[in-house]
Amino acid sequence: MNELNQRLSQTRRAKKLRQHQVAEHLDVSLGAVSQWEQGKTKPNMRNLVLLAKLLNVSLDWLLSGVETVKETQKASYSSNQEKFKNLSALSTREEELLYVFAKLPIDWQGKVIETLQFLAKRYDDDSK
Repeated sequence: MNELNQRLSQTRRAKKLRQHQVAEHLDVSLGAVSQWEQGKTKPNMRNLVLLAKLLNVSLDWLLSGVETVKETQKASYSSNQEKFKNLSALSTREEELLYVFAKLPIDWQGKVIETLQFLAKRYDDDSK
């Protein structure tokens, strides 16, 4: 994902958000979000900040596709602590899987999900 519009589109989809939900959250038109994702226009700074928060990515990554190591480590540590506080019902293996998954970049997370869905379907098919 080299371009802002690609990062926006793919991250929105990975978060299972529709364009109209993004538009409502940012108080912009659906057309504006569509144009951003098509690369016809770019969001202003206010909307970039709001998009980064909504999509749970850094502004640095949203703009450049690259995060500084310090930002990544800090964000990962604090967000992972919060995420895993209320997951006491999970097994140790499930907790390990979530912890490792959370460390991955968003586009890799999508690939992992697709792979797991494929494997689960194959397992279901083989179990019949």
